[in-house]
Amino acid sequence: MKRAQIPNLLTVMRLVMTVLVLAGLEVAEQTGWASAVWVALGLFVVAALTDALDGYLARRWDVVSRFGRIVDPLADKLLILATAGYLAASSSYDTGVTAWMLAVLLIRELLVTGLRGVVESTGGDFSAQWSGKWKMILQSVAIPWAMLGMGLDPEGVSPGWFFVVRDGLLITMAIITLISGWPYVSGAARMLRTSGQAG
Repeated sequence: MKRAQIPNLLTVMRLVMTVLVLAGLEVAEQTGWASAVWVALGLFVVAALTDALDGYLARRWDVVSRFGRIVDPLADKLLILATAGYLAASSSYDTGVTAWMLAVLLIRELLVTGLRGVVESTGGDFSAQWSGKWKMILQSVAIPWAMLGMGLDPEGVSPGWFFVVRDGLLITMAIITLISGWPYVSGAARMLRTSGQAG
């Protein structure tokens, strides 16, 4: 395998693991089998780690591709939104993920994705910013923490502080996710205004 293909392979693996995470959660939801939650949690963590790894390798080896620029952020969003959506919809577990949190995640991602399409169609650069990266890091901590609670709670071993931390992480995640969209919105408005003046 060529070195240039490895980052893209990791991105595709993340898409596959997203499906497997959802499958594990569905098994847990339908059967109450806690082991399925642990499998889903492990897969989520591995998938989130591939997000950092594929970007690092692409930059280090200078093999950033058009496929990676398009599919990599899509794979990130699918992993987070699909998992958060499943947790919000769970009727068998108290996951801490609420409908308003899911709405915030969806609105932010749809808005930024739409702006990216508009800006890049005019030839502008809409690369990821640090606010977006910190948002992804926080999401990759808060969501697995919620899944960890699912695995621990059936055994009755989760202390009260665990769920206080969980709820704090999830609320912070939602707030930071919303705030992280502002640099993209303001940047897109500036680019489009400049493009309009140039035209």
